Amino acid sequence: MIFTKPLVVNSKPAQRQLKERDALRSCFNINEKRFAQEMRAHGLNVNAGRIPDEVFREFDNVTVERMKLDEGDAFLNDLMPMSRSLPIGKLTFENRRASDAGNVQTSMTGQVGVKFDSVDFSVEGTIIPVHDNGYSRNWREFSANQSEGFDSLIDDQRENVSAHRNHLADTFLDGHLDKNGQNIVVDGRSWSGMRNSTKVAQVDFGIGGVNFDFTDTAQTPDAIKLAFIQVRDIMRLTNKCSHDLTYYISTEIASNWERKFSTQYVGGTIAEELLSLRGVGAIKESDKLGSGAATAGNEMMAFPMNSLVRPLVGMGISTMAQPRQIYNANYDFVVASAVGWEVRDDFFGNTCAMSGKD
Repeated sequence: MIFTKPLVVNSKPAQRQLKERDALRSCFNINEKRFAQEMRAHGLNVNAGRIPDEVFREFDNVTVERMKLDEGDAFLNDLMPMSRSLPIGKLTFENRRASDAGNVQTSMTGQVGVKFDSVDFSVEGTIIPVHDNGYSRNWREFSANQSEGFDSLIDDQRENVSAHRNHLADTFLDGHLDKNGQNIVVDGRSWSGMRNSTKVAQVDFGIGGVNFDFTDTAQTPDAIKLAFIQVRDIMRLTNKCSHDLTYYISTEIASNWERKFSTQYVGGTIAEELLSLRGVGAIKESDKLGSGAATAGNEMMAFPMNSLVRPLVGMGISTMAQPRQIYNANYDFVVASAVGWEVRDDFFGNTCAMSGKD
């Protein structure tokens, strides 16, 4: 999702995206230089609005810093290394799901006739929308920034990338929504988020399901373990997911699980006890979780650290200056990316992604 040296070296789409971004930045400076020349030719004094390379580099450093910063939504940091770069022209990315095949039979003679079979396929797809936000500086204020080392622009960049990161985390949880709050649909496909997607095992923590509040400090550690095993088994047994999953829990659950598992012997916390169970690769806290639960904080989700759940990136997060057409136009900057979320299930609907709440 961000331009790093390993990504650019190993991905041709990322290389093309980086060249296009740099070309847009160069065009801005060329436009500003030509604009200044024309104004001076008519006897007017102007300040060149060219942005030095070191300022753009600082923009990029801020982007990397903010996108790698753990602000509670730890799942975003875990997802970034698994991202796959794609051409920006791809509005959707398709993957094929194959069924089982092969009718094996046993006989003493081998003369009962072979039952021929073949694999059935279905196609799933992931949409890759564009996300953007921006900031603006008055043309006179921009000239003042030049004398002060562009400090305020760097602050603008930091806060806008933080907002962009926050938005991406929200789209992972709640889906790609348009300005009216409706799911964006392309070719009949959409992403409704971990909390709602049919590709994700939706586990009910309420009365109709597990019927357990993992934030309740009155619950015994043994009761919490039994309820968690019930959730774990929905993935390992019902969905036949053999991968170790990373479980992300709300801050309220994390606080409750800091209690000692037993007062009868020297041992670890409840979280450490649950971490010893099969299929549990890690337990991490995210303050993004909890708002989707009826009982405050009673929410968790899980997925493996492999390509079954990953970001699909049509354009890495970048900042571009917009060309100006008149001398007193504002200086506008756009922070943009094209990111979709791929969650793969199999031909029979089994999945390794889980979302649980009341």
